Amino acid sequence: MLKSPAVADAQRPIMAQSQPSLFVRLREAWQRSCAVNELNGLSDRHLRDIGVERREIGSVVDRELARLRWSDLAWYK
Repeated sequence: MLKSPAVADAQRPIMAQSQPSLFVRLREAWQRSCAVNELNGLSDRHLRDIGVERREIGSVVDRELARLRWSDLAWYK
């Protein structure tokens, strides 16, 4: 029995509500680690130029990765 596309789409899990795969979680952890390491390698003057204090690096990276994650989800819809 074939289902109409509307019924098939209704039964498909929504990406925002489903759990990310192990690959996605590993990729995000790697991206975070690379970004934090890169920013930690900058001098205090360079960080000040981009508006980041050294103590804020982790939260800034987390915020930007979350923003990118949500923009990716919007792009897939």
